[in-house]
Amino acid sequence: MDKKQKAEDSEVIEPSDSQTETPDSTTDAVVDDIVRHDSDELLKSEDAEIGKAFEPKPENFKQKLSRWFSTWWQNKKLRYATLAGVSLLIILMGAIPTTRYGILNTVGAQAGMSMTVLDGTTQLPLKDAKVTVASQTAQTNSSGVVTFSKLKLGPQTVTISKIAFANVTRKITLGWGSNALGTIPLKAVGTQYRFKVVDYVTGKPIEKAEATSGEASAFSDKNGKIVLTVSPTQKHSVSVTISFKAYRDTQIDVPLGTSMVTDVQLVPNGKDVYVSNAGGNYDVYKIDLDGKNKDLLLAGTGKENSNITLVPSPDQKKVALAATRDNVHDSGGYLLYTLGIIDVGNGTLLTIDHGERIQVIGWVGTRLVYVQTVASASAANSQRTRIVSYDYASNSRLQLATADQFNAVLGAKGSVYYAVSSLDPSTPAALYKVDANGTNRQQVFNQEVWTVLRRNYDTLALQTTDNWFSYTFGGKPTGSSVPANYQSFSFLDSPDGTHSLWTDYRDGKGVLLLHDVATGKDTILASQSGLSTPFAWLNNDTIIYRISSPQETADYVISAQGGSAHKIVDVTNTLGAD
Repeated sequence: MDKKQKAEDSEVIEPSDSQTETPDSTTDAVVDDIVRHDSDELLKSEDAEIGKAFEPKPENFKQKLSRWFSTWWQNKKLRYATLAGVSLLIILMGAIPTTRYGILNTVGAQAGMSMTVLDGTTQLPLKDAKVTVASQTAQTNSSGVVTFSKLKLGPQTVTISKIAFANVTRKITLGWGSNALGTIPLKAVGTQYRFKVVDYVTGKPIEKAEATSGEASAFSDKNGKIVLTVSPTQKHSVSVTISFKAYRDTQIDVPLGTSMVTDVQLVPNGKDVYVSNAGGNYDVYKIDLDGKNKDLLLAGTGKENSNITLVPSPDQKKVALAATRDNVHDSGGYLLYTLGIIDVGNGTLLTIDHGERIQVIGWVGTRLVYVQTVASASAANSQRTRIVSYDYASNSRLQLATADQFNAVLGAKGSVYYAVSSLDPSTPAALYKVDANGTNRQQVFNQEVWTVLRRNYDTLALQTTDNWFSYTFGGKPTGSSVPANYQSFSFLDSPDGTHSLWTDYRDGKGVLLLHDVATGKDTILASQSGLSTPFAWLNNDTIIYRISSPQETADYVISAQGGSAHKIVDVTNTLGAD
């Protein structure tokens, strides 16, 4: 390509003067309009956003309610008018029972109700009567009382029913509260049977004894009378059970339709525990107080001699037995006594000790206190004789005292008094006292005491080498004259500690006396030939004592309230607490 051609190809075309200095007027106008319009729109949008930030937000329900309440409260006339209207409305609605109970039930108000159902014949409580109110059903208790709760207020229907009695239906209105409806008698429509219930020992009427036959039941009044209403039956007799707390149940078959009164004697619970060798061995038996339900408690081994001790515990659940039943001998060939505790319920024997001599002092609660001689007399031995307390509740043995020889040991008022001999090599000769649990040990008298006699419930007579002294429990020994006799009395406190039993010999007869601990007064319960120890409390009211005479050896029962004694059973004589 030549130079001329290259110059032409590279030539630049310049605009004319007219194109550079005067643009198109129409285009400029359009551009200006667009810019102006966009600016206006942008300003409007910004103004709108700014305005929204200052606009009030919509109120929620709580805010509206608060504003309304504030406005209402600030307007006194409106406020008082509203309160007056509401009060009037409440008064008007409360004056209408149906409305009132409906409102209370709606807000969850509840009512209670109670009543006592009686036998219309005797006016005594009816047990197990069925009472229905609303959707609830309950039965009366032994006092004839039934109680309901969580019932709706207002009108209700109550239905009462019991076998052999006419049903009762009543309309009631339950208000707010407990709604005690009082007593409601039921009319007997069945066959009625009558009984008279008394205590076997005292012969006195028993109140509130219960007679039952199937679902029928009735209670005795203060005179011991029972009227039992039962449904008609095709049987020839009606079986009735008479029961009362702390007594053995008695079952009776009464002729169908009889109108006669049937006499019933209820026997107190508890057993007389005794020894009998009628079968050749010294067997231990238990029997009811009326001589019924005799059971072998513990068979003899054939090794026992006649020197047997039998002492029941205060709660009558255990019996201490000391006998030669195990045929155990010491190294010198001496026959040892076995001390064991018999469970009255099942007859099991727990052997707790052996000794050349076992002297049962007595029971203090669940503790059995006894003296054990462990070796024959020879040289002085401070461990020869031991006073031991065994607690069957905890199966624990506690040694209260040891000595070569005790001149005397006795129990009184929960404590053990023992006189240590001057022959003992380790303990000073004196009279000591210790509680059955090993506490409160003290020296009562600092002289050797040869003889200890219990002269009455509160006093001991003490004989020393040279003189006699009188000691009142809790005091100090004082000098006294020689007693008129050497009789020592045994006292046995009742389970509740209010009375104590003891025996005396008067006018050729044994006498059983009841000592009142509070007043010191003695009352004669029984006077019979051959009456002596042992004796026992079956409970706070019932006492068992022994008669041992040429005519009989037997156990008797009597009440602490007096009355006649009843023979229980013939026995083989045994020793009691010493």
